[in-house]
Amino acid sequence: MHALTSRRVAAGSARCWCSASCTGLLLYRAGSGRVGEVLRSLLDDPAYEWLDVPAELLRESAERWLARFPDQRFTLADAVSFEVMRRRKVRQAFAYDRDFAVAGFEVVG
Repeated sequence: MHALTSRRVAAGSARCWCSASCTGLLLYRAGSGRVGEVLRSLLDDPAYEWLDVPAELLRESAERWLARFPDQRFTLADAVSFEVMRRRKVRQAFAYDRDFAVAGFEVVG
């Protein structure tokens, strides 16, 4: 995680991303007993910027990403992440699946 934060690959994350995507990754990597501990640690870490997700962002994310890729199994959390990255001109993502690459981002890690 230090390499990721020191390079500032992703400047921010949305809270819905954390609940949907991060929890799945943590369950896979750390096991169910540590998910709460790791999430609290991430939320308290000043290296991360946590964004609220207003209805407007949800709507625009769904329209731009879910409608554009109807053949993909993107989640709304994926679409919000893509839209936040697009708006902030973030081109790289640390990801464990191919969704970010399909959406046109460079996957690192």
